[in-house]
Amino acid sequence: MKETKYLSVKSIDVKKLVGINQNIDERLPLDENFTEVVAKAKFDAEHFFVEIARKQIPCKKASLTEVRKVTAGVFKNCYVLIEHEQDGKEKTNVYLLHKDGFVTLAESKKELELVDVDTMLDSDYIAYLTAHKLNTFDLGQENQTYKHFCEKLPQVLFTDKKANFVDSVVKKFFSMGDVNLIPNKNNRFVKTQLCKAEAYNFFEDFSQERMHDMHIGG
Repeated sequence: MKETKYLSVKSIDVKKLVGINQNIDERLPLDENFTEVVAKAKFDAEHFFVEIARKQIPCKKASLTEVRKVTAGVFKNCYVLIEHEQDGKEKTNVYLLHKDGFVTLAESKKELELVDVDTMLDSDYIAYLTAHKLNTFDLGQENQTYKHFCEKLPQVLFTDKKANFVDSVVKKFFSMGDVNLIPNKNNRFVKTQLCKAEAYNFFEDFSQERMHDMHIGG
């Protein structure tokens, strides 16, 4: 196995803990900052749930599901939940667990190796992912997906000066050009520059709120 930069070599086998045909409501053996992370399952259900900060992540019982600690970088002492689906379809779901909840890092339609997941813990990757979300506008949604995504980001991204997260997101966002519209048809009637401006203004306001919250809490 290739060496990882951010992820621990040790892992917690959540599938083994949950089992197949049993009722489970059990804390995962994480550190003192994550004592309330719980695996919940019903014996007759296809899925189980990993619950953190009263928010739930659904995982298939047939999947290979593990948790690894982040040992370096901006997300040091957070955890990553990795679900490899094993039902004939190659798919990997990756979630970053932080003290206030979780954020989805990937829902890939292929089998990701551990080194692939490791690269997602670089602040530059998170900045790109955030910019990509901001640069996608769903014409059928009143509340855009990028708002939900940003609300799930950990506070540390906005407080760690070394990460330079906000500036990095803005630079990547504008380098992406026109927004990606959903659905992508008859878009000549849409003022994409207004969609772009709305996303940028949201992120600027949201970032200021996060940094303001930091000063109040600090």
